[in-house]
Amino acid sequence: MTINGLEIQRFLHGAVSCEMTDLGIVPYRFPIDFWDYLSDPGYSAASCAGIYVALDTDAESFTLKYQATQRSDFSMKALTEVFLDGEKICEVDNPEKYREEETTRRDPDHPGKLIYALPSKDALNVTSALAHPGILEIYFPIGITAAISSLELSGATFCRPVPEKETKCLWLGDSISQGYSVDRPSEIWALRTAREMGWELFDQGIGGYSFRRDMPHPQPFEPDVIIVALGTNDPGFEEPWMHDTVGFFEELFALWPEVPTAVITPLWRESLLNPELTRDIYIDIVRCTNGRKNTLFI
Repeated sequence: MTINGLEIQRFLHGAVSCEMTDLGIVPYRFPIDFWDYLSDPGYSAASCAGIYVALDTDAESFTLKYQATQRSDFSMKALTEVFLDGEKICEVDNPEKYREEETTRRDPDHPGKLIYALPSKDALNVTSALAHPGILEIYFPIGITAAISSLELSGATFCRPVPEKETKCLWLGDSISQGYSVDRPSEIWALRTAREMGWELFDQGIGGYSFRRDMPHPQPFEPDVIIVALGTNDPGFEEPWMHDTVGFFEELFALWPEVPTAVITPLWRESLLNPELTRDIYIDIVRCTNGRKNTLFI
């Protein structure tokens, strides 16, 4: 049994949109028009953070073929993880496929999007035997955009998509939410939180991002809960459009005025614990969220 083309979309989790290309189907964490919406190049958005394939099958083995079409950052390992009924059965590292010399260009169809064009066109094959029928989950490397050409299931008599969880979580953050420096894609803290809470995660963390008016963006789904985890990078920006806490929350609450929202302050960087750097950020967050129902300040 072979799954390819648009049929693969039925088995994807964490993808907000997909694009069919000559190399295969490309899942994105954002709507297709997101890069046109950005005020600056969004190359850090080129990431599979939180995206994985999940299916219920009795296949004896599988082979997933995909290709890295864009690169977000070279500092992360190129690990693909495979789980069967929640137990890891293998992980594959293909650094030689990603770390060749690259060229950077702008996407003519999306002016706000920078592409790290990889010269290698070799497909990546992830293959493993499956000891028993169950839920197969395959997590893609965090720092790439993947074009999936096919999923081959040897000996399968059935293959069913795993339904999305009822509660949909939209997670807006920076590189910490995106999973920067996390080697294993299943261990992104946004994913771990969503698993514990029983949420379907849509991780839209972008490395280097701050509170910006252009970050909250209309989605093709209605979130049931929103997590905001920003502020780490704000003290480094002087341009008003790069640091606009009030504008961020105005846009966010205009889009989803009734959705329960948790705002996590930037607690995780020791270098940002200096009150002179962070005081204004905390004050702005409190002012923007104070008095709004269904809002948790952490």
